[in-house]
Amino acid sequence: MRLKIRYVLGHDGRRLTLADLPSPQTKRWVIRRKAEVVAAVRGGLLSMEDACSRYALNPEEFQSWQRCVDKYGLAGLRTTRLQFYRAPSMLFRRHPLIDEYYAQWVCGLTEQTGAVRHRPAGDRIAKK
Repeated sequence: MRLKIRYVLGHDGRRLTLADLPSPQTKRWVIRRKAEVVAAVRGGLLSMEDACSRYALNPEEFQSWQRCVDKYGLAGLRTTRLQFYRAPSMLFRRHPLIDEYYAQWVCGLTEQTGAVRHRPAGDRIAKK
């Protein structure tokens, strides 16, 4: 027989019960709501399958929330600032023309500003 968990600790240290979780009709997923669902699944209040069916989430989407929390903390759950957390090659992975354009753009900026992307091996500064 499995123990019934009544509450888990949320991202901010407060107790979360099933009644405290976001509504199943949630359409707008802000950081706090995503973090509450991730905490509930990790604490055993809900299974991942229950959470996905309750909120009509794709399992890959939910797992990406978990990875973002692990790697970047709560700020990683922001959808408007993904460019600061993910590499450009990841954003344009499925669009080779855009990826090529981005690479040319970066090279063009480097040429225009005279910035050196990689320092030659013999150009190291000796420590005193």
